[in-house]
Amino acid sequence: MKKFESGLYFICLLVMNFALTSIAAPGFLQETNPTIPEKVRQASRAVFKIYSQGGLNISTVNLADKAAVAILKSDKSKWFQTAQINHCEKNGFLLCIVFAQMGEGTSFIAGNKQSLYTNLHNFYEVLSAEVSAKSAKSKKEIFNTLNSYPVFLGVSDKAGKSVFDPRAISATLSLFNPDSRLYTGRKESMVSPLGRLSDLVKISLSSSVVVTPLRFAQKLPKENELLYLVGFPMETSNRRLMNASDSDGKSIYFSRGQRMDVKTWMMKTGMQLSSSDQTLFEKNMLIGDFDCEHGNSGGPILNQDGEIVGIMAGMWMDLSKTPSTRICGGLRVFNEDHLKEMWENYSSGR
Repeated sequence: MKKFESGLYFICLLVMNFALTSIAAPGFLQETNPTIPEKVRQASRAVFKIYSQGGLNISTVNLADKAAVAILKSDKSKWFQTAQINHCEKNGFLLCIVFAQMGEGTSFIAGNKQSLYTNLHNFYEVLSAEVSAKSAKSKKEIFNTLNSYPVFLGVSDKAGKSVFDPRAISATLSLFNPDSRLYTGRKESMVSPLGRLSDLVKISLSSSVVVTPLRFAQKLPKENELLYLVGFPMETSNRRLMNASDSDGKSIYFSRGQRMDVKTWMMKTGMQLSSSDQTLFEKNMLIGDFDCEHGNSGGPILNQDGEIVGIMAGMWMDLSKTPSTRICGGLRVFNEDHLKEMWENYSSGR
């Protein structure tokens, strides 16, 4: 009898330990954390930090003015400015939009070794500036301006090593939704329901990345199913106040979360959606109580088999908890035909 009780006690401890490690909680997990499934850890090899043009728009440089271009290039301290001008010259631009800084986010290789996925909002500034420079107004004009647009970007792995030389590779963006309400020059357009439902770009690379591409899951995760967000969150210092781990702003991190329905998300965050937008979110978004931060944008949400079930695009505060924690989510649909149909219906109904 004692032996049976001892065995039962051991089983109970195992169950309790599994339950405790499975509960979604604030904080970021390092790659070595033993609670991360091996398939998720392996999948993270196809997840990269991405650097894109953003921030303040310095100027629009006319590349026909050789003297002005030479002066700009002569300032060796502004290598990033020179790199952007070289990119414009390489791609035959007449007007070159030069930015003061690089934005940071997350991206991943999926489908094949030359397809890189991330958020549209990671390239928002440069795409909006290009639309403005071309005076593009209609969907057709915007599509012709931005589809197959050569983007200037950098990509690095979890060790901080560049995946490719941006001077030697070409990268072109596939535009999915050319709705004029997105490219207004104001980021408010990207946090609207239309922006959340459009926050996806695919970048085609001229050379393959030596990595096994991620697979897209064929089944929608069940409610409360444990999922994993992978990416490069910015440095944090407040998670320790909740007895959780912070990010150092450099490394790749994992966070656990459970899928929640849209009604629960609205209740916990105080967000309000029209009935039609709520239906669209239920059909096309995946939301969960992952921890996330700026820098996670564009990272994959994976199931326990390491398959993509969504792409991180937005974060909200869970006001139902004290202190407040994150609720994060993004698009869960990667079928381009479905997405285009959804966007067309969205536009025609408004």
